[in-house]
Amino acid sequence: MKTLITDHQAVGDGATMNTSSIQQAIDACAAGGGGTVIVPPGTFLTGSLQIRSRVTLEIGPGGILLGSPDLTDYPPIPFYHNEFKETRSLLWAIGEADIRLTGDGIMDFNHPAFMDMDTPAVQGLNADKAPFYNQRQLQETTVTARPRPNQPVFFHDCKRVVIENVRLQRSPCWTLTFSCCDDIKIRGITIDNHLRVPNSDGVHITASRNVLITGSVFSCGDDCVAVTCITDWERPSENIIVTDCTMISRSAGVRVGYLSSKVRNVVLNNLVISDSNRGVGIFAGDGGWVENVQASNLIIRTRLFAGSWWGSGEPLVVAATGSAGRIENVRISLVTALSESGIVLVGMGDNMKRVALRDWDLQLSHGENRPLLGNWVDLQPAESRPLEKGSAPWLYAADVGGLDLQNVRPRRAPDETTGLVIDPIMERVAWTEPASR
Repeated sequence: MKTLITDHQAVGDGATMNTSSIQQAIDACAAGGGGTVIVPPGTFLTGSLQIRSRVTLEIGPGGILLGSPDLTDYPPIPFYHNEFKETRSLLWAIGEADIRLTGDGIMDFNHPAFMDMDTPAVQGLNADKAPFYNQRQLQETTVTARPRPNQPVFFHDCKRVVIENVRLQRSPCWTLTFSCCDDIKIRGITIDNHLRVPNSDGVHITASRNVLITGSVFSCGDDCVAVTCITDWERPSENIIVTDCTMISRSAGVRVGYLSSKVRNVVLNNLVISDSNRGVGIFAGDGGWVENVQASNLIIRTRLFAGSWWGSGEPLVVAATGSAGRIENVRISLVTALSESGIVLVGMGDNMKRVALRDWDLQLSHGENRPLLGNWVDLQPAESRPLEKGSAPWLYAADVGGLDLQNVRPRRAPDETTGLVIDPIMERVAWTEPASR
């Protein structure tokens, strides 16, 4: 079964509210056993829509689904979110299966309606320096969020979901979220968000498994891809592959783990991460763990941005800072990186084991914003650590068991100090001298 939303009186003039017409098309398709609901050329203004099992929502060429600027058009859906509490979405499904979102059109979440774009929001490590920001630095900070749809596309407890080809843009918060889902394929999509909008993650995988993300382009004001368990702290995210993507982020290109999240079996391959605060971040807090992460063939360009961002220009951060958290078996290889901060590896006691860095070409540069960091190792969201005054190490390692460095080639940029900085508690670290410096 195929149906056009215009067959249900939807009007693509960018002004007519079409929520009920589009929902009728989806419901009729589902009642008929499934099929395709087509968005034709035009701009179709809508509020919250519930997608059903065996339904494909196809946004055709020239078609735009434009999110309403009125928050009341996004009534809370029946899901309590551990971080955002009341959940409001433009497109959502709970307990459904065999869903597709596809087409060459656009889903536009209309972030300007939910942001104060003229008011910087400054906090974090360099908040004390905000009164001295120049105009360029002010334009790097987050803007101030108003009440907003906090999960624009949200799937919970769904199976066999495919997202392909569509362009998702101007999200006011997490763009595409999979919670407690299984068998997810994301192929050839573009997520294009404003780089100053806080929390505008690209794809957030939480407590889900068997996920493939490939051939996609991301530009996000937060992590491009995040793998956590925020919506269910006890259910691991596992069996995740991210490959052949380009990423721009004001946080991390890829984040694996967060607070008490449990994550295992993650493969990252063929990624270009540019103009970002962090390249790859792997984190475990109290009760959380991350195990079996392999990343290879990465090109990373990171720098430090002014404002309340997590990350300060590191190409890689691996941090298990909670006493009951752990990270084991991480291998990051074949990396070319140009960064404004060095690699950071931080454990606690014996909770980080078997971390291998192999075949790295790392150049450490000195950017205009470097003084904003001061003498700190940025471990956000965990507590950051003081650094010896005036140092800018290419590697900061603390309490890592079985650290294996092979063919890691740091290069000294002008006016930078390179070297290994080891926390005094780190006597058990196995340190292999790089092939060259």
